[in-house]
Amino acid sequence: MKKKYFILFLLLNLFYIYSLDYNTKIVVFCYHRFGFKNHPFSVLENVLKEHINLARKNGFSIISEKDLFDFYYNEKSLKPKCFLITVDDCYIDSYKILFSVLKEEKISGLYFLNTNTVDKKKYISWENIKEMKKEEIFFGSHSKSHFNYYKLRKDKDFESLLESEIKNSFDIINKNIKDTILSYAHPYGIYNPTVMDDIKNSDYKLVFTTTKAPNIYETDPLYLNRYVITKYDTTADIEEFLDYELLPIKKTIPENGDFLKRDKKIYFIFSNTKEIARFRNFNFEIDNKKYEANVYKNTVWFDCRKIKRKSFDISLKCTDKFNNKYIYSILINI
Repeated sequence: MKKKYFILFLLLNLFYIYSLDYNTKIVVFCYHRFGFKNHPFSVLENVLKEHINLARKNGFSIISEKDLFDFYYNEKSLKPKCFLITVDDCYIDSYKILFSVLKEEKISGLYFLNTNTVDKKKYISWENIKEMKKEEIFFGSHSKSHFNYYKLRKDKDFESLLESEIKNSFDIINKNIKDTILSYAHPYGIYNPTVMDDIKNSDYKLVFTTTKAPNIYETDPLYLNRYVITKYDTTADIEEFLDYELLPIKKTIPENGDFLKRDKKIYFIFSNTKEIARFRNFNFEIDNKKYEANVYKNTVWFDCRKIKRKSFDISLKCTDKFNNKYIYSILINI
């Protein structure tokens, strides 16, 4: 009898572990504008609907910010493939077009607000936000003014201004929506240890980057990946974003969001040589331009002395022997 109870105990524990869906893949899309044919960061309404249909066709369940929060903090189970829609800046077209589509499709979305522009011409209003909140739309901060970190740090009051951008926007949104927000998205996708310290002190729980990759259970919820969607993304591009698996990188040097070291090299390190042997066709990508990858033992590395940017996202891409596509991305500051 004791043996039967022991086996039942093991089975229940295995079921619990499985129910957490450690293999869950969460793909996040980042939109900006809607309805403008010639705007580089705009998508038309029919294209937006096509993206949603492609996600569903490829087996994705569309989730909300609350689902994502519960997955990372409350051990809530999610389906194996999940899809989250986010929008930055919150122009009025994100109310007129995106919100209309979300209601029609009966799905949620996450809007990142610059609090200085709410109620301004061409942007959504607090009244819009109150209406949207009733329809299970969630809101996060995109700072007060969509600040440029590199310009801001030249100011003599840099530290207090940075804190104001991050912390005050948190307080302003909370006050106006009469709720506590959970999420923050970096303006221009720029962050570093200084920015992250202020974010952690502001009690954000989910922080979104613009590094291209899916998210999994082991992803740090303060470094969530997103694909920025533009008018140039084809159906094939969207399907590729949905298709990518996260490459099992053990660590990077520098770490995500940190500064480049003196040797000007970036290292993506696997657990061991057996792990790296599973993959082939390595290449790096910066601003959609491909670069050759160097492989040594359990490390893939890139010499970036020719990259003349203050910060940039770098993606390591490859395939396995079954031609499944993998990606891992980080932000580097120089």
